[in-house]
Amino acid sequence: MEEMTNSEFLESIGQKPIYVYPKFRTIMGTSYGGIILSYLMGELEKIIKISKTDNEILDKTGVTVSEIKAAKRKIKQISFLNVTKEGLPAKTFYQLKEKEFKKYMEKFHK
Repeated sequence: MEEMTNSEFLESIGQKPIYVYPKFRTIMGTSYGGIILSYLMGELEKIIKISKTDNEILDKTGVTVSEIKAAKRKIKQISFLNVTKEGLPAKTFYQLKEKEFKKYMEKFHK
C-alpha cells in the first residue's frame, strides 16, 4: 500500500491550502487581512457574488474572530469589492467589481 504524501493526508482530513497574494497583504496592511482578502478573491474567481459568514471565513482561514472583524472594516473601504448584509440571519455578501479590481491592481502595481 502506497503511503500518502503530507498534502494528501491533510486534504483527507479536510484541510485545504489557502493561496495568499502578497499584494493583498500590502493592501490590507496586515498578514491576516491579506489571508482573508486572498481567500475571498479565490472564492470570487468563478462567480461575481458570494456570501460568507464569519464562521465560514474562520474555518477556512484559521484567523481569529477579532481579525475577521478588523479585516471586514478594511475590506468595506476597498473600491473593487461591494460588501452588503442580507437575509435573516444576516450573511455578508461580497461582490467583485471586476473592472475596478483590474484597474486598482494595475495602478497599485506601478
